[in-house]
Amino acid sequence: MLAIARALMSEPNHLLLDETFPSLAPMLVSGIFKMIQGLNEKGLTILLVEQNAQKASPLQILPMSLKRVEWFRKSGKEIAEDPIVKKAYLGIESDAC
Repeated sequence: MLAIARALMSEPNHLLLDETFPSLAPMLVSGIFKMIQGLNEKGLTILLVEQNAQKASPLQILPMSLKRVEWFRKSGKEIAEDPIVKKAYLGIESDAC
C-alpha cells in the first residue's frame, strides 16, 4: 500500500503494478482493488499483472502466456468462459479446446 501511495504522489500518467494483492491482508484486497479501478476510471492508465483472475475480471484482460491478443477486446467474464483459458489456467478440459 505504501508503494502505491508513493507512486501516486508524483501524479503519474501510467501505473505499473506487479502482483499487488498477495502481499495485502485479505480484508484490504477489495478496497485496494476498488481504488485501482477508480484511478483507472479517472484516466490513469494501469498495467496490472495479477494471477487472481477473479479480482481482475472487471478489467480488460490479456492472458499473456496464451498469445491471443484478440482477447484484449473481450470482457473478463468472456475470457474466463473461454475453453482455452480454462484449460491453460485451470486445467479444465472441454470439447472446444
